[in-house]
Amino acid sequence: MKEVRASRHATYRQVKREAAEKLSGQGVPDADIDAGLLLEYASSMDRTQLLLREEEEVPGAILSRYREAVRLRSCRIPLQQITGEADFCGIRFEVSDQVLTPRQDTEILEEEAVKQIRVLQRKACAGEACGAWKDRRPVRVLDLCTGSGCLIIAAAKLCPGIEAVGADISGPALDIARRNAENSGTDVTFLESDLFEKVEGTFDVILSNPPYIRTGDIGGLMDEVRDHEPHMALDGGPDGLSFYRRIVSLAPRYLNPGGCLLFEIGFDEGQDVTRMLREAGFGNVRIIRDLNGLDRVISSVFPGTDLGQE
Repeated sequence: MKEVRASRHATYRQVKREAAEKLSGQGVPDADIDAGLLLEYASSMDRTQLLLREEEEVPGAILSRYREAVRLRSCRIPLQQITGEADFCGIRFEVSDQVLTPRQDTEILEEEAVKQIRVLQRKACAGEACGAWKDRRPVRVLDLCTGSGCLIIAAAKLCPGIEAVGADISGPALDIARRNAENSGTDVTFLESDLFEKVEGTFDVILSNPPYIRTGDIGGLMDEVRDHEPHMALDGGPDGLSFYRRIVSLAPRYLNPGGCLLFEIGFDEGQDVTRMLREAGFGNVRIIRDLNGLDRVISSVFPGTDLGQE
């Protein structure tokens, strides 16, 4: 790609077009979109502001920042790691190469969890004298493999009044999660824990987006994922099901009767995880599909009074 060498002749429209050509030449998906988003990042302007200024010359400092961002993206570093942030459920989260970048598909798990939490909150407010809800205590929610904290923080934001706990084995990931909670104004307790290892008490909802990629499939992932996201957040063991087995086997000790257990799953893992849950005694097992019609989330209820689903 022929670069403009002097900012005197470099307009916003021109540098964006050249960046898109460079990214496309390096095989970057959605090169035009990323070129635009990186220009917003480098200039600290939104899309509308840039459209109004597209024929203006780009100041040297912005041009240098933009070229460096485009260089990094052309090396297949994820856009969110370059900008340092990602949106999830309308909330902006800090991200880095220490955490899995929040995905739009994972919002399906969030939506299902929020639905179940709100059912429980309504029943608690009504003072239904059944199970642990008879004392009208806060609904307790646990997020395992919390990473950036996006799931549990969004739950705390969307369902005020819950007692929210996030657990992850990665200390660096938890540092980011704690900053995200502070920045979003939510009260979440984070534990450095190998799944339930340091978790105390019982919960009404347990959710998790665990590692579920088969070890042998990681090499075939997109460059952005394979080379720049933490493998410990991806690798689900030889069959991709290792974390589901561990969580399902231990969850009964940490769920209140009628509590919900929800997972994000791989597109071809629904039947296996369904079988695990049913063999462990869970009921109301449901699979929720994404917009492409692929299995994405699985929801279940722990034996006892069914409070979690309507």
